[in-house]
Amino acid sequence: MLTRQRTFTSLLGLFIAIGLIAVWSSDVVAEPSVEDGLIDADLGDGGKGITHPVLGSQLSSLADQAAAASLGGEAATSAVPGDAGNGTDERNYAVEMIGLSITFDGDSDDAVKAIRDIGGDIRNVFDDYIEAYVPIAALADLAKVKGLTWARELAKPVRDKGQVTSGGVAAHLADDWHRAGVTGAGVKVGVIDLSTTSTSKDGFSGLKALMGSDIPATVIGRCYEDHGKPTDGLDNCTTAGDGHGTLVAETLMDVAPDASLYISNPGTIGDLYTAVQWMQQQGVQVIVHSVGWTYWGPGDGTSPYAFSPLSTVKWAADNGIVWINSGGNYNRKTWYGTFNDADNDNIHEWTTGDEHQEFYLNARERITFFMRWDDVWGGAAGATKDLDLILVKNPGAFETVITVLGGRDRQAGGPEHVPFEHFSFQAPAAGTYAVKVKKHSGTTPSWIQLASFTTTLPHSTTGHSILDPAGSNHAGMMAVGAASNATGDIHSYSSRGPTPDGRIKPDIVGASGSLTTSGKKFGTSLSAPHIAGLAALVRQQNPTFTPEQTTAYLKSHAHQRGSPVPNNTWGYGFAQLPSFVCHDFLNGDGTTSGSWTTSCKAPRGNNPYGWSQYYTFTLAQQSTITMTLSSTLSTYLYLRAGANNREGTVLHDDYDSGFSLSAEISESLEPGTYTIEANTSYPFQRGDYTLTVSGGLATLPEVSVSTGGDITEGSNAVFTFTASPAPSANLDV
Repeated sequence: MLTRQRTFTSLLGLFIAIGLIAVWSSDVVAEPSVEDGLIDADLGDGGKGITHPVLGSQLSSLADQAAAASLGGEAATSAVPGDAGNGTDERNYAVEMIGLSITFDGDSDDAVKAIRDIGGDIRNVFDDYIEAYVPIAALADLAKVKGLTWARELAKPVRDKGQVTSGGVAAHLADDWHRAGVTGAGVKVGVIDLSTTSTSKDGFSGLKALMGSDIPATVIGRCYEDHGKPTDGLDNCTTAGDGHGTLVAETLMDVAPDASLYISNPGTIGDLYTAVQWMQQQGVQVIVHSVGWTYWGPGDGTSPYAFSPLSTVKWAADNGIVWINSGGNYNRKTWYGTFNDADNDNIHEWTTGDEHQEFYLNARERITFFMRWDDVWGGAAGATKDLDLILVKNPGAFETVITVLGGRDRQAGGPEHVPFEHFSFQAPAAGTYAVKVKKHSGTTPSWIQLASFTTTLPHSTTGHSILDPAGSNHAGMMAVGAASNATGDIHSYSSRGPTPDGRIKPDIVGASGSLTTSGKKFGTSLSAPHIAGLAALVRQQNPTFTPEQTTAYLKSHAHQRGSPVPNNTWGYGFAQLPSFVCHDFLNGDGTTSGSWTTSCKAPRGNNPYGWSQYYTFTLAQQSTITMTLSSTLSTYLYLRAGANNREGTVLHDDYDSGFSLSAEISESLEPGTYTIEANTSYPFQRGDYTLTVSGGLATLPEVSVSTGGDITEGSNAVFTFTASPAPSANLDV
């Protein structure tokens, strides 16, 4: 994620909260002291004779020419990769740089250092993708970078006006709802993003150019001229900046294209609170906040401070707003565990004998750390376990302690004493630095939690990396993790639980890395607006839903991943809406016929695979049920537990060796509700099918509703429900 730091004093004056941040596409990379990062790679080229398969044939050939020129002591003449005319240029391989798109599997800091070590000029860094300029003569060295998976020449830009729909729309199965006419119409959605300049006038740069295409033609904003100075002019949101809020808004509107959009760019916790109040007064029903703040409470999802981000989230959800927050990109930037001091010098050991979180800073580069631990937050008597954050230069036997503003607050039981330390430091000169934790006085806490906005930690832990307000315990909000829409893999940076009090986080996972008109970005910042868009669709379809009911609906229909469910990597799973037009109920034994349709995609992991129709039935008693599916295309038959058409546990299936035109399941089943998935595995063909079910399906009662006379506004109304035959148990209507 790109990070932006701002220092401001909280309204309560308790401590300085540094680092209002946008959690999005890539890590700001320090240059830590790490191993070389170069290894001999042997990826294989399938017998095509490519010297460096990871570069592809074109760049590998250029690398070979550069090597030949080096041996000959002069530049060579060659075709220019990517040149539209396929002409030739005389190239000075040792000097000329070539722009590359690079993907890798591993730590971005290591990859960046390795590319810089071969003379590369880094331009953009994402979790698993880098854009850089590299000397042509160093292409062979690039092919050996540890973790490199793919490198190609940068594509030349093509200007093309028109809407780009995020791939997350299909990944979350929202396109099915769009086809059914559910597009967010009548729902008001809010994007609250941060300002990143001292004048608080950006966050949504580029938004105006998209109004009327990817963004609604009318956008209502509360845009800050400066802290505490809101205006209704969009110009105070859209001046030059990184466009983070615009990307969030684009993504949300792709999922809920007919929703009404409200935006705001508050830069302090006070402005955040008033911006939320303003949105609630406008009737906003869903807010997405792809921003993280420092810790504002003891880790139980609450805060003693009325204007903290946690309290703002609670207020919003209590007042009818579904709050969707990015879970954060801190999985490798957090350490959580017990205080260890084997040598009794009052300095915490991250691992046995190592008391340093070490990192490298370039001149003028800034680092931010913050820490909390097990102690009292708020009340007449405050924290008594006194810990300090210490910064040193040249860690080791002759290290020098650096004086920084922060990191050494007092915790001695006063009402203003909280178990929280932080500092932000800008290096006057390049060098190796480290953070240490010292126990100053008091008893030893049972746990400590250290995080950095700005760098990965050499000693990090998996989990416990959720910041506030994503750590809120309110059921009307959800913290969102990030996964690829293509592979469904969780991104390594995606923050994970549990929270210090043991709650599961994130709540759900959304797609990251989806293409929008403004580009393709990665991070939980871009997964959160996908979920906010889904929430808007659910609110349109269920206008009386509370925030708690909306989040429960999304959780219950998520594609379950990991075990158990929920878990601290995926929460309740990858968000997917249930099929909107592909589900029916079987009223007793019989035969039903239909045609495969593109409106009914079959989910397999995260990728559509063929088409499916779903049929739910109920058994009043144990019965042997036979299900036969026949079609003009190859068939696949599933039997799932329950009425959840996509996510019910698969109890039985039949594929008939993979190419048969019929499939059959015959099983003895206990009383209960089951769902049949009738599937064809041919995604590019159509055809007809017939499903026959026999063996004792319960006949579902026919339900009718009548009114008790005329209905007058303001008076009671009486409705009578009748069912024939009478149901044997409670019946959902």
